[in-house]
Amino acid sequence: MSNLSGKNVLICLSLNTERGLIFNYFEDKKCQRIYSAKNINETANILESKNIDVLVVECSTKILHSIEGLQQLISDYPQIKVILLIKKDFPLPAVLYNQLQQFADIILFEPLANLELEMKLGTLLLTSALAKNPKPAMDSQELWNIFFVDCLQAKLVVNASNHQITHINQALLDLIQLKESKIIGQPWQFFDDKANHKQYQNYIKEIVSKENTTFIIKYKNFNNTLNLKANYQMGVLNGEIVYLGVLTLENIQGVSDTVFKHLTSIHKTISSSLDFPILLDTIRKSLQLKFLLFLEYQHNKLIKPVSAGDNDSVNQFLNNSSSSLLSILKNNKELQIDRSRNRMSEYIKILDANNLQSFCVYPILHHNNIYGAIVAGGQNKIDSWQTISVLLNALANQCKLSLFQKNVVEQREIAGLVDNLTGLPNRSAMTKKLTTIIETGISEGKYLSLMIIDFDNINYFNKNIGIELTNQIIVSLAQIIVKSIRSKGQVYRLSRDEFVVLLQPHTDRNLVKYIVSELMEKLNNPVLLSNGEDANVNFNIGISIFPDDGQTVSSMMKNADLAMYDAKLAGNNNFVVFKCSETGQALKQKTQMFENLKKAITENHIKVFFQPKINALTEDIIGFEALVRWIDPEIGMINPEYFIPLAEETGLIHDIGDYVTKYSCKMVVHWQEKYGLELSCSINLSAVQLMDLALPKKLKQIINSSGAHPHDIDFEITETISLDKIPNLVTALNQIVDIGCTLSIDDFGTGHSSLDYIKKIPAKYIKIDQSFVSNIGLNPEDEAILDATIDIAKRLNRKLIAEGVETEEQREYLLERGCEYFQGYLFARPMPQEDIEQLLQERVALMGTH
Repeated sequence: MSNLSGKNVLICLSLNTERGLIFNYFEDKKCQRIYSAKNINETANILESKNIDVLVVECSTKILHSIEGLQQLISDYPQIKVILLIKKDFPLPAVLYNQLQQFADIILFEPLANLELEMKLGTLLLTSALAKNPKPAMDSQELWNIFFVDCLQAKLVVNASNHQITHINQALLDLIQLKESKIIGQPWQFFDDKANHKQYQNYIKEIVSKENTTFIIKYKNFNNTLNLKANYQMGVLNGEIVYLGVLTLENIQGVSDTVFKHLTSIHKTISSSLDFPILLDTIRKSLQLKFLLFLEYQHNKLIKPVSAGDNDSVNQFLNNSSSSLLSILKNNKELQIDRSRNRMSEYIKILDANNLQSFCVYPILHHNNIYGAIVAGGQNKIDSWQTISVLLNALANQCKLSLFQKNVVEQREIAGLVDNLTGLPNRSAMTKKLTTIIETGISEGKYLSLMIIDFDNINYFNKNIGIELTNQIIVSLAQIIVKSIRSKGQVYRLSRDEFVVLLQPHTDRNLVKYIVSELMEKLNNPVLLSNGEDANVNFNIGISIFPDDGQTVSSMMKNADLAMYDAKLAGNNNFVVFKCSETGQALKQKTQMFENLKKAITENHIKVFFQPKINALTEDIIGFEALVRWIDPEIGMINPEYFIPLAEETGLIHDIGDYVTKYSCKMVVHWQEKYGLELSCSINLSAVQLMDLALPKKLKQIINSSGAHPHDIDFEITETISLDKIPNLVTALNQIVDIGCTLSIDDFGTGHSSLDYIKKIPAKYIKIDQSFVSNIGLNPEDEAILDATIDIAKRLNRKLIAEGVETEEQREYLLERGCEYFQGYLFARPMPQEDIEQLLQERVALMGTH
C-alpha cells in the first residue's frame, strides 16, 4: 500500500496534458481526493478549506509569478509536500535557481514525462507518513539572500520606530550611484528631494492601516533627477517591525520618453532579437554617441556583439581594443575617458587608435562575476558623464536580467537534449547532429554509419522486476555501448528500449561490421543487477550507411529500422546492414512475410492503435488517428513502413483497411456513448484502396452498420497520391464527402502537389508532415516551407493539423502561426484501445474536479 493512500492532493497547472499526467500518477497511488485549481487565488482557498497533503503548482507567467508568492502561499502550511513545475517562461535568475529547493520538495521541468514522475516522485514519497522538514524562517540567511541581497529589484529596509534606513541591496546602489555608507542611517525620505514631513506622516498612517503604500519621489543625483516609484510594505525582520521598500525607476529628467520607455522594458527584449539593435540606436542618438555596443563575456572572451552606429567604427574599435577592454572589465569597475580631461590616462591610446574624443565601459556584473559590458564611443566632448552614466548603468542592469534569463534558457535547452536516466544525448540531439552533418556534408569517399540497437525484452523486465531494476538494466546497457564505441562515434538514447550509434565519418564501408561485432560480444553477456541476479537482454541491430542508404535523417532512420527488422526475422542477437536491392535471401524473406501477414490477419494479430488529436488552444482531445499495428507473438511489433508496402503490393491492404475502418467506427461509437464526449477518428486510405471503384459504397455500408455519425469519421490520403495514376480519385473522394465524412491531406509538404491539386481535393484538413515540424528551430528552410504551407491552408480555408509535435518550442511556434490542431508525442503516443479507455477516464475525472 502506497503511503499516499488516503492523502489529499491539490494540482494547480495550466496545461490539461500536464494536469492529466500528474492526476494519473496520484490516482494510481490511491489518493483519497485530488483537487484541481485554475489559479493561485483558487489554490489559496482550497488550501484554507481542505486538508491538503501534497501541492503541485507551476511557476509561470500564468500561475505563480514569483518565489515570494510561493513563500506566501505555503507559509501557513509547513506540513505540505510541495512539488514545483518550472515552466520555460518563468524568469529564473541563476542565483534563485539554486535556492528553489528551500521551498520545494521536488522540482520538475517541462515537458513532463512519465519516467521522470516515477523516478522523482517515487523517491520523494518513500518517506514515512509524508514527514518533512519545516520551511525555513523568513529571516534565515538564505531567504535573506534570495529576497533581498541578490534580488534584481532595488530594495531597502526602514526601521519602523525611528524611520531610518537600515539595509540596502546592490541593485539600489546601482540605481542611485552612491556608496552604502552614505545611505545607511539616513531617514527614509533621504531619496525624496521634495520631502514633506506631514506627507510622510500620512504615508506611515497608510502603511499601518493598509500594510502598504505607494508614492512617487524625485531623487536628484548630481545633475540628474530620477523619478522613482516607492512601494513600502510592513514586515518583520529579526523580531522588529520594519518597512520593506522597493524603488522602481519611473523616468529620468532630460531623457526622452521614447528612450525611457524602451529602457524600462528592455528585460523583455533578448539581446539577439531584432528590437534590441533598434533600442541601442535610439539611446545612441539621444546621447549623441558614435557607437554603442552590448557584449557578452564567456570563457575570457567578448562575444556576440550587438551594435548601433557606424559599422566601420565598431569593427575598428573591436579589432584595436578588445584586449584593453578585457583588462578594463577584469577590474570590475566602470570607466569614463574624455580626451579633454584625461590627458595622462593610460587609456588615451584607445582614443588615439580609434579616432575618438571619449569612450566609456559599464560592466555587467553579479557578485563580481563578469557577464558582459555596455561600451560606447563618441567624437564629441563630454561636458558631464552623469546623464550617460545613469542611462547606460540602467541599461547594463536590465541587460543583467536578460543574460540571466538567456543562460537559464540555454541550460534548459541543453537539458532538453539529454536523457535523464542515462545521461546520453537523446533523440532530439541525434536529429540535430545528423541534420547538421548531412547539410554540411562529409568528405568525398567517406561514409557515415548509423545503427539502431533495439532491446526486445525491456517491457518484460518492466512488468516482472519493476521499474527500478529495469532502469539499472538500461543504464548498464548504455554504459556497455559507450565503452565499446569509445571515440569511434556517439551514442544516443532513442526511446525506452532503443539506442542509436552514429559513427564518425570513415573511409572503409565495412568498418561498421567490425565495430558492431565487438559490440555484440559485450551485449551477449548478462547484466548484473543490484539484487544479485543476472538479466539476459535480447537485442537486434539495424544499420544504414550515408550516402548509399539514405541522404536525409528520416531515410537513414527508416532504412536502419528496416534492417533491424530483418535482424529480428533471423532471430535474436543479430545485425543486418540495409541493402537497397533485394537479394535472393531478401526475396525469400519477403515471400515468407507475405504468408505471415496473411496469417496475422486471420489470427487477429493486426491491431489498431489510436493517437489523440489535440485542440491547439484548449489542449482538449478532439479525436484520434487510427494507426495499424502488426503485433507478432514471437517478434513483437513490426514497423508499418515494412509491411504496409507489402500489403499494398499483394492486395492484402483491402482486408486490413476494412478491418481498421470497422474497428475505428465501433470504438468512436463506444467512446461517445460511454464518456459523453464529442470525438472523431481519422482513418488512412492507401492509393491501392482508392483504385477500387466500390470503395465509397463499401465505406458507407461500414459506417452505417456501426451506428457512427459520418461527420465523426475522417479519411486521410497522402499528398503523394497522384491524380494521373488514379483517374477516378476526385470522383471517389467527392463520393466519400457526400456520405458526410471529411477528408485530410496527410504528410503535406513531402510531395509535389500544386495549388490546383489542393483545390481539386475536397479536403477539410491539411496535415503538416512531421519532418518539417521536427526541424523547427533547426532548419530555417523547413521553417519557411512550414510558414508557406500554413499561409496556403489559411488562404484556401483549410484547417491545419501538425503531426509529430514533440517539444514546447514546436507547439509554441505552431500555435503562434494559427495551427488549429496538434498530434505528437508531446501530448500522447499511439496507444491501444485499453490505454485510450484509461486516458478518457482520467480526462472525465479531471474535468469533474474543476
